[in-house]
Amino acid sequence: MINTKKELLTAIAYAFIFTIFFHRHQGLGLNVFIIEILALGSILLFEKEQLRQSNLIFFAGGVAITAAAVVFSYSAYAIVVNFLAVFVFTGILIYPQAKSLGTSLRLAFYNVRGAQVVFMSKFLALVGKKAKDQSKLRRIHIFAIPILILFFFIAIYRGSSPFFDRLIVSISSFFGTIFSGIFKDMDFLVLFTFVLGLLISNLVFLNIPKGNLVDKDVSATDKLGRLKDGKSKKFRWNALKEEYKVGVFLLVLLNLTLLVVNVLDVYWVWFNFNWNGQYLKQFVHEGTYLLILSILCSIAIVLYFFRGNLNFYGKTNLLRSLSYVWITQNALLTVSVAVRNLHYIHYFALAYKRIALLIFLLLTLYGLYTVYRKVSGKKSSFYLFRRNFLAMYVVLVLSSLINWDNVIAKYNFDNALYSFVEFQYLSEFPDKSLPYLDKTESELIAIKKLQKTKFPFEKYDMDKDTYKKSVDLKKERFIKRWESQSLFSWNLPEYLAYEKVKK
Repeated sequence: MINTKKELLTAIAYAFIFTIFFHRHQGLGLNVFIIEILALGSILLFEKEQLRQSNLIFFAGGVAITAAAVVFSYSAYAIVVNFLAVFVFTGILIYPQAKSLGTSLRLAFYNVRGAQVVFMSKFLALVGKKAKDQSKLRRIHIFAIPILILFFFIAIYRGSSPFFDRLIVSISSFFGTIFSGIFKDMDFLVLFTFVLGLLISNLVFLNIPKGNLVDKDVSATDKLGRLKDGKSKKFRWNALKEEYKVGVFLLVLLNLTLLVVNVLDVYWVWFNFNWNGQYLKQFVHEGTYLLILSILCSIAIVLYFFRGNLNFYGKTNLLRSLSYVWITQNALLTVSVAVRNLHYIHYFALAYKRIALLIFLLLTLYGLYTVYRKVSGKKSSFYLFRRNFLAMYVVLVLSSLINWDNVIAKYNFDNALYSFVEFQYLSEFPDKSLPYLDKTESELIAIKKLQKTKFPFEKYDMDKDTYKKSVDLKKERFIKRWESQSLFSWNLPEYLAYEKVKK
């Protein structure tokens, strides 16, 4: 988008609209959806000539889907994914023809600062400020980053030193008293909301292209080319031959080792797993993290050997075959990690990390497939990152539509006969899950009775009476909050929860 007077005024107007929708509203919800749909409408109106670009429509759809997810699933996960979708979209706006999501992300990061600088320059020019005044302002803004870094270290030092923390609190209280007396009738929150809205508006509507990033994206290709280093052909041939031998030797040893691991996992984890009432921490947590690390290292090894001219070395059939076996074995290891996680879910119910692990493993399997395609098709690293960034984006956007909090709460209570129901964990769930958390006294007694016979560590969890009081207090606070908040904060899960809790 070209930075003109129209875009500048649009950013300012949008900041005012942002303030109306978000000032003194208790939460995010319908306001997020409305404000982002308005922004998308404005952008698509300005970008009529770009509507043929499939990237622009595709990622605008990602923003719309995640904005809807904020309203219809209303989770912290959906909000974070929506923020990421908007951020990626700002990079797409700068260069809609981008081949890779990585390019769009880098352009978006560059634009975080660039858009604010352009806004101040254009705004001062609009109100008739001289170039000398603009130059002074530009010199002032360079101190913004050091000040932000200073606040970052102050936060660290406050956490590490109680004496320093008390000093900062005293200083803050002193200046707070002074400013509250001087500006007692001024609503600083509305000013903060407007400034936040303006920063976001600038990022969306004032797009600054970064020439070198665009040039790299234009020249990037999925196909790997032969590298020429100017050295003698004989020397390079000998070097490739030695690297080929090293690769074959290493992959033979690694394949044999991983074969043993996979055979043991298939036998013991897949078909002969027995649980005797113990925690599965080592089996799942430490074991899973180490296996994931090994899979990532395995991918790095294959990428190393097929990074350059070895792809064009005439006698690589054996090395390629060993790489395919290595990739397949790592896919099998990925499935074994998933089986471990499913055992954990069966005995210890659902949790956010267990769901996240399943999503990560799904992406890992796709990543292994793209590594295979890179080796077999002599693809470049650009191809690998392009495909995996896009897959990650699609999975994040689609998964944001699911109300994971309610899925977990419902599953955990429905499977109390088989899985450990951790009252302490569930008592901290958000208000929208209250219909699934609210259990009668008789239901809680029955659950605890089942738990005692199967889980010896049940006694360390929150007792049923404390859990009941916690949920009842949560219900009381939720009803008061919901009835007092603005329509702009409306969201479907809490609305349904309110209707059920009130009955």
